[in-house]
Amino acid sequence: MNLGDIWLITVYDLKESVRSRRIWTIGLLFWVASVLSAWAFIGTMRLIEKGMTMVPGASSLDPLKLAQNAKFREFLKFFIGDAHKVDYLVTLPPLGLYITGIMLLSIPWIVALTATDLVAGDVQHRTIRYVLLRTARVNFVVGKVLSQTLLLSALTMTSLIPAVGLAVFQLQSFDAISTMVFLAQSTPAMLAYAFGFVGLAALASQLTSSPAKARSLGLFLFVLLWLVGWKTPTLELTSIWSIFSWLSYFSPWHAKGYLYEPELARRAIGIGLSIGFGALFTGVGFAHFLRKDV
Repeated sequence: MNLGDIWLITVYDLKESVRSRRIWTIGLLFWVASVLSAWAFIGTMRLIEKGMTMVPGASSLDPLKLAQNAKFREFLKFFIGDAHKVDYLVTLPPLGLYITGIMLLSIPWIVALTATDLVAGDVQHRTIRYVLLRTARVNFVVGKVLSQTLLLSALTMTSLIPAVGLAVFQLQSFDAISTMVFLAQSTPAMLAYAFGFVGLAALASQLTSSPAKARSLGLFLFVLLWLVGWKTPTLELTSIWSIFSWLSYFSPWHAKGYLYEPELARRAIGIGLSIGFGALFTGVGFAHFLRKDV
């Protein structure tokens, strides 16, 4: 691999995204998801606030009272889907937790709709032939994957700004500082999680020769692995579904559960799994792409 060539391809692809206005399309999806999720959360928190007693002279809700509020705990249980983690999650900034949850739900499908043509587009238009005269295929693929990852990184971080701004003006109990700190700490995990799905998009793109085929195959793989990752593995092999649940270990969605763990070591496992999935999917696709006649 040549790092100079990889960087040149990355920069060129990012410039092309700006020139073609693709970055604005993807950015709009992120920003709309972020603002709508914040708006929905603000409405929910207002209902919770009405049923709680405010601390005299305080500008925000008592975290202990919020943690003990049955409606808020039920909301977290429904949103996260794991009752065992609620005691830990109620100690986190509510809006920050909600936004990261929405992002983790949205990122895979935004990637599926926008990133599956990252290699197939160049193959269809034959522009890849000019690139391969000057550099190796591995540099081309790594550069493309890196550009998509950097693009997602920038859009994810900027999409958090309007959501926080909305909460500052609309929600009485909002703590902007603790929320921003939490979002900053959560961003690396979100980006690692996104990389797992960029790798899956790269797999679909390298297996096909046109953006349309890549998008169709990508959506199929995303839906398949989403279904596979839906079931939590269980040690009680009492039915066909309990046996099927172990297939979730082969799904990048499986890593999401670790990102909500209170222990740093288990969150690190989730980040490692996400990066591993991204590298594995990209590598499997590249093994086919290396032999493809372009």
